[in-house]
This record gives sequence, C-alpha cells and structure tokens, in this order.
Amino acid sequence: MKIKLPNRNFFVNNILIGIIGVIVIIFSGIFIEFLDFQKFQTKEIEKIKRDGMLVSNRFQNVISSFYLTVKMLDKWIENNPETDPRFNPEFNELVKTYTEHTGNKIQIRMVTPDGKLFYFPSKNNQPLADVNDREYYKAQMTGDIDGIYFAEPVKSRVTGKWGIPISYKLKSKSDVVFILFGAIEFPTLDEIFGDIGNSNETAVLFSRSDGKILYRKPFSEDIVGKYKAAVLRESKEVALEKGVTIVRKKDAERRLIN
Repeated sequence: MKIKLPNRNFFVNNILIGIIGVIVIIFSGIFIEFLDFQKFQTKEIEKIKRDGMLVSNRFQNVISSFYLTVKMLDKWIENNPETDPRFNPEFNELVKTYTEHTGNKIQIRMVTPDGKLFYFPSKNNQPLADVNDREYYKAQMTGDIDGIYFAEPVKSRVTGKWGIPISYKLKSKSDVVFILFGAIEFPTLDEIFGDIGNSNETAVLFSRSDGKILYRKPFSEDIVGKYKAAVLRESKEVALEKGVTIVRKKDAERRLIN
C-alpha cells in the first residue's frame, strides 16, 4: 500500500503557523509584562507623589514657624530701637521659647551689619565667627530679598554639622542686628523625614528655585550644593514630575521626580 506524503506546501504552511504561534505567545508575554510594569510604575509614582507631599508639608511647617518667629522678633526690635537684643532678657526669652518649640533643634542667631555672628543670649561683644564670605550674608547685603532666603548648604564653623542657613533681613532699622537666621542641620531634617526614604532604594532630595540642591537623604557630599541640572547630566536621570524630588532606584536604574 502506498502512503501519500503531504506535499511541500503542507510542511511550509505548518512551519509558518508554528512560528507565528510562537511569536504570538512571546509578544503576548511581553505585553502582559509591560502592562504589569505599567501598573507597578503607576503605583510607584503615586507613592512618590504622596511622599513628596509629606516632605513638602513637613518642611513648610518648619519654615512657617521660623518665619512667624523672626517677624515677631523684628517687630520687637522696631519697638525697642535703643535696646541691644543680645543682652535683653525679654528678647532672649522669646528666642528661647522658639528654640524649645523646635525641641532645641533650631536656634535663631544674628549677624551684625559688618558680618559678625552672635548667639542669643550673647555673653559679651566678642563674635563667634565672621560670616562675610557666606552666601546668605552676601545675598542679604546685595540683594533685594523679601522674606526668607535659603542659602546653599554649609558645614558650620561652630558646630561642625552640615545644614541649610535660612536668613531674614530685618525690616526695622537697627545698628546691631542686620540678619536673623537659623541653621536647619541635616540630622534634624533626617529626623523630620525619618519615615520617608528608609530603604536603600529611596532617597529624598529638594532644591532651591534656581535648581541648587539644598538637602539629600541619605547625605551625599557629591550631590548636595550642586545644581540639579548638573546632577541630571552626570547621572542621566530623567525628570518626570514637578515638586519635591524623590529619587528611586530599581533594577540599577535611578529615576528622579523633579
């Protein structure tokens, strides 16, 4: 009995059908993985936005409290023009109340018109440091700044800790006080944002309006103080959103929410 073999076209057609089937299966798997990744990315971005709101709100609370306090102290100096606030018990009690409100983490200090740094209360007329070269002094001396100025982060010559100097130039006329300022030290900010960015895959970062990076958790001396655009170029990170910056690392990729 002769067995009739399928013709050549039968084998070709079946092979093609098999190849097409394999391709469909592969692309279906890729598409499903893509959808899963899209869902994961959407959840991650939403979490990042929530984290960003927490960072923004907490920092705003710190700044608002400082601003209201220095405005009040400015008014006190205006009402007592002949009094040196460094040695006045009433004034120093106001400063002390604010310091205690912050858990002794943020202290208000003063700078004279010639750039000399003093604490409240002062023991004598001997300054603790000369800050003529500090950015916040130069900016307040030469610029028309209304409100608080956020200077680039520095390592304190007094405490040895990194922090962000936030300064306020008095509206009232005083021969003694030119600037009231407080240094928000990085350990304080680390504590404020303690429940955000705890894993090795997450970092919290925020910058000034001109793009200069003021703070990063975890701390990196290679990033803090640089301009955000330069960091983006160096790390090839991608800006996705506006607002407080959260950096996340996943599969060796770093994503920057700008």
